[in-house]
Formats: sequence, C-alpha cells, structure tokens
Amino acid sequence: SIVHGMLAAIGIIIVSKQAHTVMGVSPSAKEPLELLAELPHSAMHANPEILLIGVVSLVVLFVAPMIRKRWIRAVPAPLIVLAIAVPVGLLFDLHHSHVYNWANHDYTVGPQYLVNLPGSLLKAVAFPDFSQVFSATSIKYVVMFTLVGTIDAGDSDLFTFSGAAGEALKLTALPTTNGLKPLVTVYDPVGALLTTIQFKGKKKQKKKITLPDDGLYIVEVAGKDESQSGEYSFETSRKTPSHGKLDVSRRKPSTAGGALELPVLLRGGASLSVTVVPVDEGVGPFSIAVDDPDGAPIDVDAFTRMLPGGGAQLHRLPTVRPGTFTVHVTGFAAKEKVDVTIDPGAPPDGDSTVELP
Repeated sequence: SIVHGMLAAIGIIIVSKQAHTVMGVSPSAKEPLELLAELPHSAMHANPEILLIGVVSLVVLFVAPMIRKRWIRAVPAPLIVLAIAVPVGLLFDLHHSHVYNWANHDYTVGPQYLVNLPGSLLKAVAFPDFSQVFSATSIKYVVMFTLVGTIDAGDSDLFTFSGAAGEALKLTALPTTNGLKPLVTVYDPVGALLTTIQFKGKKKQKKKITLPDDGLYIVEVAGKDESQSGEYSFETSRKTPSHGKLDVSRRKPSTAGGALELPVLLRGGASLSVTVVPVDEGVGPFSIAVDDPDGAPIDVDAFTRMLPGGGAQLHRLPTVRPGTFTVHVTGFAAKEKVDVTIDPGAPPDGDSTVELP
C-alpha cells in the first residue's frame, strides 16, 4: 500500500503539471497543490487548437486499448496519437508563430507548443551531474527511497505475461515461510480485475483460470494483510484449449429435473450452433436457452427450430462480445439421455472459437 501510495502521488504530480500543457497555458504556480488549484483558471483561458490536439490524444490513448478489433489493437495507442497529432499540428501551422481568432478571441500559436528535439543524437546524450550529491535535497530522496525499498510487510510484487483468449492459466503455489498466505490478483489487458485468489501457504496448491482476451496480463502477489511478510514461490503454465465441435454424447442430466448446463467460451463475433437429439424414442420435445457471459438470457427464438423425433436445434446464434456463454437444455426426465453437439462457428476475422466442456 505504501508503494501504491507513492506511485499515486507521482501520478498526481504529473497530472498537475501536464494538464496545463494540454490546455496550452503556462501556469504561474510551481508546486503540485498550487498547480492543481490553478487548473480552473487554465481551463478558462485554454488555447482551443492546442486543447483539441490534447483531448483527441487522450481519448485515443484511453479508448484504443478497449477496442476488440485485432487490427486496431496491433498498433500501439501512442503511435496512433502521433499519426493523428502530427498532421493536425501541420494543419494548424504550429511551426510558424501566428494569431488566429476563435469565438471573438485572439489566440497565439507557434513553435513554443512543439517538442524541442536536438539536432543530432550526440546532442541528446545527457551526462549525470554529481555536484548536488551531498545536498540536503539529494540526501532526503536517497533516505526516502532506501526506506521504501526495505519494506516487506504490506508490500506487493507485480508480474506480467502475454496471454491469449481461451488459454487456461494454472497457478501453482509452493509452501511459504513465516506463515505467509499469498493473495494473488490477476488483471486483464485493459487493467480490469479478472480474479482474486487467496492461497493458504501451508501446502502446495493449484488454481486454474481461463483468460478472456489476448494481451498483457498483470499478476499482483501480496500478503493476506499488511502485517504478513515472507518468501513465496509460484509456478505458472498455460494451455491452449482445443478447437472444433464439442460432442456431449449421451450425457446424463445434471439435475433431477432433467436439465443440462454447458459452458461455452467464445471469441467476439463467433456464432453458436447447438443440436439436441434424443437417444431413445418418445423423449422430448427439447428446448434450448442461452445466457450471455453476465448471466442474462439471450432471445434465441429466431434461431431455434424443432427437429423430427423431438429434437431441437439452435442455428448460428450471433455473438458480439467474447466470454463464457451458458447453454441450457431442458425437456427430458432425470433418467433419460440425449446427444448434444455444440458447434461454435469462426468469427469474421477467421479466429477459432474455444469450447469448455
């Protein structure tokens, strides 16, 4: 928590300084709190052209990682920002000082709003200045970072790995020291909480989760509470599920009422087909229902038809978002058996879908 607080403070300091730059205003204050207090004044005197470039850049940085299209996510968001900001800067003629009018107000733009780059790589090389090593400010920061680096209790470790949608991630926790009970938190590629796992620490334990999307995942390891410290060891492995059709042949019902619940993990844009055929005569008619990854029922009437002999078929139900869908099959008694085939079609980009029996 101490490290998180320090990182949050650094983020606030950066925002307090760069927010004025985004609005094209030079603040008079120098300290972070004074800079934050001056934000309303800068917002009232913002330079429209500079503000437009800044806002568009921020929107791209935050929105681009949330878009599921593979061809968009293949391009880093900062590179997209450059591809937009540079042409807009040329359109606004920022390399020449001039005055323009907007809403009956005159604004000045020019090279002062551009990044000043050195003429050669050699001029860009900066050598350290050791003249202030023994100053009061230098000693203060050396002591502060030394204390932060020696904190064990309440600290956490962060690890990253690249994963693909549908991969099964297995975490194996080995016995710990000092009674440490590791709390493992996994975040998805957009930074959202995926799952939290509490390990006991006394013996070897295994946990498995399914990755919902492609990208860089973050794993945070901390103690159960801030008073815990010790050594831990984790082993991770990932397995890509098989692709194709899932054939649940003559599967017994999972409840006395004669119902099957089958989870199916799909990628965004894939279609879902389900065929239910009775094993014995006189069984049925069956009904098929589907819940989305949030557990809400999907209207499947337009994609469902009855088959001869009491069977039922769900044909090419389109899905937009990725995730684990639940297929419900009902209409038979507890001792009756059915053949269920789940056929996930490929999404438009050609990627395979993934099934979970």
